[in-house]
Amino acid sequence: MSISKLEVHPAAAIFPMMSDEELAELGESIKAHGLREKIQVIPKGEDGATLVIDGRNRLEAIRRTLKLSDEEIIKQFVQGITFVGKNYTPEEYVVMSNIERRNLTQAQRRDLAGKLAVMLSERQKHLPKEERTDTTADAARMAGVSRRTAATAKKAATTKEPAKKSTTPQEPRPVNVIQQLEAARKTLRKKKAVDKWTTPQLREAYVRAKDIVDIMTKLDEGRTLPGDKIIV
Repeated sequence: MSISKLEVHPAAAIFPMMSDEELAELGESIKAHGLREKIQVIPKGEDGATLVIDGRNRLEAIRRTLKLSDEEIIKQFVQGITFVGKNYTPEEYVVMSNIERRNLTQAQRRDLAGKLAVMLSERQKHLPKEERTDTTADAARMAGVSRRTAATAKKAATTKEPAKKSTTPQEPRPVNVIQQLEAARKTLRKKKAVDKWTTPQLREAYVRAKDIVDIMTKLDEGRTLPGDKIIV
């Protein structure tokens, strides 16, 4: 079966991508000087696709700058490799190829360990318990962090984060304003906070505020206000 399209290996996908500026610079360098290290791939085994295990950024830079199809990229810039007889897995190869080259921060290594642990665990789900390895320890070793750090990162990677509430202040609707006014007036009465304002002044302020709310309600309903006047 001929290879016609390129996909990124899940292990390679957990590494952070270069910035747009870096990808553009890399693309121009490849355009001017060629590719020093070919993109390394392994067969996926279905749909004529192949998995990129080393060279994800090179692939993206070529796609953006040279505007080549996957078939053209495969002919010019791709090299297939095999893991038959090797004492390491494709995942280990990906990490070994990237961990030092990318100069990852400790936080990035921690994030990598968590994602890698999740991926390795998923791969072993179908295996009997006695054949499974300590995937958290494996991920920690490959990422260069402690097992405890990898375990914490794995938990964070598998926990769904609650949707963040919008921090944009919402415009108070008329009904909310009325409720706030009522609550404020009750509070003032309980605390007898009338040192500066007399009861008639409080009543006048409340009436004016309620008038504003009434106009807001009409505006919300799309009604015109030809005769409404208010002093604020």
